[in-house]
Amino acid sequence: MDKDKIKDFYLHQIEMFGNSNVNSLLKDIRDSAYDDFKSSTFPTKKNEDWKYTDVTPLLLKKFSRIDGVIDNINLDNFYFNNFPNNLIVFVDGIFSQSLSKFENDNFIIENLANLSFQNQELLKKYFSDFLSKKNIFTLMNAVFVNDGLFIFIPDNTNIDIPLQILYLNGKSKNALITPKNYFYIGKNSSLRIIVNNKSFNNHLYFANDYFDVMLDKNSKLDFYNIQNENAFHYSYTKFLMNFDSKLTHFSISLDGKFIRNDIVSELNGENIECNLNGLYLAKSDNLVDNHTEIIHSKPNSMSNEIYKGIMTDKSHGVFNGKIFVSPNAQKTNSFQSNKNILLSKNAKVDTKPQLEIFADDVKCSHGATVGTLDEQAKFYIKSRGISEKVAEKMLLKAFACEIIEKINIKEIQKHLSKEISNLVIDKNNSEI
Repeated sequence: MDKDKIKDFYLHQIEMFGNSNVNSLLKDIRDSAYDDFKSSTFPTKKNEDWKYTDVTPLLLKKFSRIDGVIDNINLDNFYFNNFPNNLIVFVDGIFSQSLSKFENDNFIIENLANLSFQNQELLKKYFSDFLSKKNIFTLMNAVFVNDGLFIFIPDNTNIDIPLQILYLNGKSKNALITPKNYFYIGKNSSLRIIVNNKSFNNHLYFANDYFDVMLDKNSKLDFYNIQNENAFHYSYTKFLMNFDSKLTHFSISLDGKFIRNDIVSELNGENIECNLNGLYLAKSDNLVDNHTEIIHSKPNSMSNEIYKGIMTDKSHGVFNGKIFVSPNAQKTNSFQSNKNILLSKNAKVDTKPQLEIFADDVKCSHGATVGTLDEQAKFYIKSRGISEKVAEKMLLKAFACEIIEKINIKEIQKHLSKEISNLVIDKNNSEI
């Protein structure tokens, strides 16, 4: 496979794409990334951050940018609608005004393609660096960006109703979908965000999204990122946390042909609480790769990271979590755990928890496990007159409950429980 020809294919699209019919903000974002994208290369397993993940299946497909949006869609089966929420809808990465339903009387929410000049200046004030991490996929997101979302929560503003962002993708065949998102949570403010990634049909596509999130002093954010789609998906998320802020993040991967999540959280102040929770279910020959990085830059903060995976069929799970404690970050309290269950002899997991500690007055721990269902526990449940199938479902739900019980939205809890119940266990599992 000639990776240079693949990149030439995308460079040719960029030349055809041009900067016509876009505002100055999108033009600046594209221009800032073009030279770096042109000189960058697609990763191989020789790259440390990609040693367990082969991007060849992604590169064998050719994906193209999307211009327009189709609004005549019935959304009933695609979003969480059994509780009050503001709804923002993107179809193949393009904002749909007619499908969205939200009230923003006390905060700013606007899509990047139509971002007013005043709000462009506000965005640039807080997000001057358009690219927090420059790898070929974040650069691709930037050079192809044609829409996205800007959310600005002013100081002393608590948004009680969750904001659901529905990315409904696959309306067009072989779509390259590149939304870029910037969220600012002001001082003493709070928000709950649900990012809901869904496939419209069986069309394969490549979703490449980017989230840059700033939490100001004493702010609070609950962030749910749910992936349930027939797609290749690369997602990059960066959180910059300031004094006394609190983040609770959920990365939930339920389906996807190829998923790579890069999550970076920088604790840039004292008395910060950062919680990263992950649950990934992989089946068929799918791959789910979670890379996380928590950076403790200042003293007296805490982080708690728990990721759990369930793999069946010929699927492959990857977890690489790094906790970095700088010399200035004394009194840091940090915990990391990754646990995995294999339901098939052909499923596999690569896990690599990491600690890099340069301070001497800290409490830090990490660990990882990979195994099968507990046969003794299953035997005990069956001895109470419960069928083997139900016993297995009970054990799987018990394994995942540490993540599910932290979710404060009942509809999402029920959705996850249903997805776990649909998993099929290989009866040759004992051969692992």
